[in-house]
Amino acid sequence: YAQSIGGADRVLEVSLGVSEQMLKRGQKLLNKAKKKSSEGAEEREQHARLGNLEYPWPAEVRTLFKVKGRNELAVGACGGLGGGPYVATISGPWMTAYNVATKGTLILQRGKEVRTQLLGVAVSPSELIAATANDSGKIHLWRLDELMPAPPKQKPGGVVPTSADAAHASADDGATVFSRAPPLRELHWHAQRLSALTFSSDGAYLFSAGKEGVLVYWATHAAERAFLPRLGAPMSGIVPSADGSALALRGTDNALRIINVASRTVSRTIHGLRRATAMLADARLNCVMVYGAGANATLQWWAPRADAQMLSLQAAPTNLSGSLPAVGTDQRRRSYRDTAAAGGTAALCVTHAALSRDAQQLLTLESRADAELRQHTCLKFWSLKENTWSLVTRVPQPHAAEVTALEFHPTLLLALSAGRDAKFKLWEGRAPAAAPPPPDADAAQLATLGSAPFAVATAEPQPAETGPLGAGARL
Repeated sequence: YAQSIGGADRVLEVSLGVSEQMLKRGQKLLNKAKKKSSEGAEEREQHARLGNLEYPWPAEVRTLFKVKGRNELAVGACGGLGGGPYVATISGPWMTAYNVATKGTLILQRGKEVRTQLLGVAVSPSELIAATANDSGKIHLWRLDELMPAPPKQKPGGVVPTSADAAHASADDGATVFSRAPPLRELHWHAQRLSALTFSSDGAYLFSAGKEGVLVYWATHAAERAFLPRLGAPMSGIVPSADGSALALRGTDNALRIINVASRTVSRTIHGLRRATAMLADARLNCVMVYGAGANATLQWWAPRADAQMLSLQAAPTNLSGSLPAVGTDQRRRSYRDTAAAGGTAALCVTHAALSRDAQQLLTLESRADAELRQHTCLKFWSLKENTWSLVTRVPQPHAAEVTALEFHPTLLLALSAGRDAKFKLWEGRAPAAAPPPPDADAAQLATLGSAPFAVATAEPQPAETGPLGAGARL
């Protein structure tokens, strides 16, 4: 209901209480409804008391403040200082904080020389402190003392007013303060844009995560920090639990990771369906394998009926930092700062994949379109053992041009690749040479010979020959 009536670029407060005016209005409308039909009178009366989409009159909505544009929003108690609670939001290079009790507004402005786009904001639960994160990976801590109510003035006759009187008096002011004060602290470890930011339940620590796939623990008033690396994907959101013992991280791979704060470990990962551009059917698991595009170099086996992930394979583990400059399609090298702000170098992506009919062999082709080392593609052969994919061999640059197709033979252990270099190649699996069996080998030992993973041999079209039957090519 609040989303349907809320205007753009506004922060709203919704009261769940029912005022006398709204109750009279609801009763009036209820009486009109009773005259039209006596059916469901009790249900309508209950709706009129609580309010819903059909009978929304008891709800009260008022505008707190307006901002240019809209972005992240944070709410915190700040230890109850100044009456609280506090609402903070960011818009471009500005941060706006609002004290709900006193109706005071604080707008923090940066100078033109240090203006960067703010991407995340958090409010401390114990102090009048807010944290912001920008697109260069920097975190700033800000004091919100301007939102504290003014000291109470003495009443006539030398009587000091109570705290309730002071809060009531400050709430009527609703002043807006513009501040250019420097930040309390600057924290910088992230090299890329940062948007996931939150405080611990006691305000002693600040947690941040970004495109590097690393969770960073910051001490709010000390130089101490700790890390939880290799989360597997860039992070876009973070939420603490009510008791502060766990964190929920939202990744760009459509997965939620539950973090144990004390042990700095991932206690659970809840996978969702990745964004992909291609899929293959896996008859063994009765599911589909998706890859490409947003899935990057990860293959995911997804069961549509169960709506759950069955298996996952990271075909090309990479470092998410992307510190090297990239070479674009225009052959111009990017600067380190621009590359880091944009997310680093181009990520590896599985562009083609093929499964054998028994789903025991897998063929993947990974590509990096704008690689700084110009190593574009790599062909990898995988074999399934104990429900785990193991890499058999890899072939860098299998073709001199873009690979357009991969396919397995329906009955033989034979794979085919084709490229824009006007060539196709056959890749044959062969058992590796084994040592001769010992003279006293029994039947069980002889049966295990030749059970090692398959090696790969390749055959290319030979040059054309001219014979009695004319020109032709042979393998």
